[in-house]
Amino acid sequence: VQALATGLALVVSDIGGFADLVRNGENGFLCPVQDEAIFAERLRSLLCSPDRLQAFRVASREHARHFDLEHIAAAYDAVLQGMQPVSTFSEEPLT
Repeated sequence: VQALATGLALVVSDIGGFADLVRNGENGFLCPVQDEAIFAERLRSLLCSPDRLQAFRVASREHARHFDLEHIAAAYDAVLQGMQPVSTFSEEPLT
C-alpha cells in the first residue's frame, strides 16, 4: 500500500495480495508467476512510455485512497449502521 501511496507503478507477480493492489493495465501489471519474459516486457513497456508510466503513477495514488484508515472506517461504519440491533431479551412476558 505504501508503494501505491508514493505513486509507484507496480509490476508484480500475480500471487498473494497483489491482485488487491494492482489494477492490471491501470496502475501496474500483474504478471504470471515465474514468467520472466512477460515481467521484463511489462517493465520495458513502462520504461519506454513516460506518459503511460505517469498515468500509472497517478492511478496508484488514487487507488491508495481505498486503503486509507478513514476510508476503511467509514465503510465499516456504513455496514454497522445498516445492521439491526439484536436483543437478547424477549419482549414477551415470562409465563
